[in-house]
Amino acid sequence: MVRLSLPAAQSLAQFLTHPRWSRPMGLGSAESWALWRGATLLYLIGLVVLMPLIGLWQRGMGLPGADAFGKLPPTLLLPTVVILAPVAEECIFRGWLSGRPRALVLLGGLLAAAGALSTIRDGAAHPWPGWY
Repeated sequence: MVRLSLPAAQSLAQFLTHPRWSRPMGLGSAESWALWRGATLLYLIGLVVLMPLIGLWQRGMGLPGADAFGKLPPTLLLPTVVILAPVAEECIFRGWLSGRPRALVLLGGLLAAAGALSTIRDGAAHPWPGWY
């Protein structure tokens, strides 16, 4: 069962009333795991509440579902947007903030891979963007 401990709830309340930089504590302490569980719980609650509301809004307004411009199968769209993209963004951002050479090399490699993947159209690579 996932539950938010009292110190974690107090820490969250203090942060919401007076935002400040948090001190890094790693995952070795019980407090850090409680904060991690609390943040995960809030994220999942947000998904559970927002996903049905977005579906109702789309149906009510007569809007089509997301299609990623036909570049991603509909069955992969939700897991990519909800799970993969936030995790990748957080890893890239924290790696960039660390300033460590290996993190910056990884960031450069990810940018190069994204650039290479952006040239793929209709299942074939096109070396120049815009060249069809």
